[in-house]
Amino acid sequence: MKISVNIPDDEVAFVDRAVAAGRYPSRSQAFSAAIKLWRKKELEASYERAFSESDPAWDAVVSDGLADEKQSW
Repeated sequence: MKISVNIPDDEVAFVDRAVAAGRYPSRSQAFSAAIKLWRKKELEASYERAFSESDPAWDAVVSDGLADEKQSW
């Protein structure tokens, strides 16, 4: 999809230098890579929040000793 955005000149110059250096084949690819990194960071932050909000009761269940038992079936 084609969109139009306003980007500060210094940021456009940064992208253009990365393209000129061969790091990306085009501005579009550079911006796509940046968005993928942004999405990854957002996902990681979501996981961190979820893990920090875990229920302490779950820890008791996980450590109830059953993991040490051998399967008999």
